[in-house]
Amino acid sequence: MQVVTRWTLGALLCSTACWGSNKVLLCAEDDFYPYSAGQRGKSVGLTVELMRAAFTEAGLDVEFRPEPYNRCLESVKRGKYVATFDTAKTPDRKQDYLWSTRPLTHIRMLTWGPAGLPQKKIDYADLRGQRVGVAMGYEYPAELLNDRNIIKVHSQSEATNLRNVAAGRLAFTLVDARVAHILINKHDLADKVAHYGEISTLPIYAVFSLTHPQAETTLAHFERGWGKLRAKGGVKRIEDNWPTLSQASLTQLKVE
Repeated sequence: MQVVTRWTLGALLCSTACWGSNKVLLCAEDDFYPYSAGQRGKSVGLTVELMRAAFTEAGLDVEFRPEPYNRCLESVKRGKYVATFDTAKTPDRKQDYLWSTRPLTHIRMLTWGPAGLPQKKIDYADLRGQRVGVAMGYEYPAELLNDRNIIKVHSQSEATNLRNVAAGRLAFTLVDARVAHILINKHDLADKVAHYGEISTLPIYAVFSLTHPQAETTLAHFERGWGKLRAKGGVKRIEDNWPTLSQASLTQLKVE
């Protein structure tokens, strides 16, 4: 007679709940448009579309639950969800998850400061002694985080950092080019902030739970689907279509 332990029972329950009708349940960040954001209770964005397309190629349906980024990371770590995405492989997180082999895309980090500064590229050396805004729980280049001479000021969101730059409370902040374009338009900051060059590029990945009983199987399906999607040019085709939101629909997205 088979002994049903708490682990095997949990796996059986999850097999039914997580794999009924070949469906995968993922946690998706709710405030990182145009990559992943919550809109009327649904997840939308470039990387949302990439994840969906990869699992479709593997013959699986995927459902997204939009939640704050840090909650997604913690929930995946605890095994509540099998995976999340848009995560940079920083040293402090590398051992916490199973990682996709290839990045989903790359984040282009630009240095944003008040409009009207001399037009020169701002690099890490220029940030020393300056108040630089960072969003709590977000990944940033090691050159920024490890430099004690750069004054890191933490906030709840990248939108807050851009507004603080515009108001003179921060000297600079680092925000991805696509994300900043959306936030600047939403918060009417076009004449108040400007970028001063690309300072770094961060690859972002899908990450899978070390504790969820279906994680390794789900990762294998994802890798297979991702390979098929890349081979047929689907990744580039999806990337070329973003961002596509009209200005009118921007008002429906979650704003900090």
